[in-house]
Amino acid sequence: MRAKLAGEPVEDLRVDVEDGYRGGPDAEDGDVLRAAATVAADRTAGTAAPSVGIRAKSLEGPTRRRGVRSLDLFLGALGGAAPLAWWSRCRR
Repeated sequence: MRAKLAGEPVEDLRVDVEDGYRGGPDAEDGDVLRAAATVAADRTAGTAAPSVGIRAKSLEGPTRRRGVRSLDLFLGALGGAAPLAWWSRCRR
């Protein structure tokens, strides 16, 4: 267990932007972009968790626009980073 924690303490990281934002519907844009930049930098440095993702708002009617916007911003910002493992698998 000590070796596992020393070499890979986080196996799965989720950026949670589903709830808790105030200041209007687009208040989370900056946080989503900062989170994506951090994930991209960690992937480039080889220090990111093996599995990384985002937890966005529901795609049901009332929150669809915000959920899609968060996903678009996050994934778009990662476009220039090292490919995410799930994306590599999807493209095969």
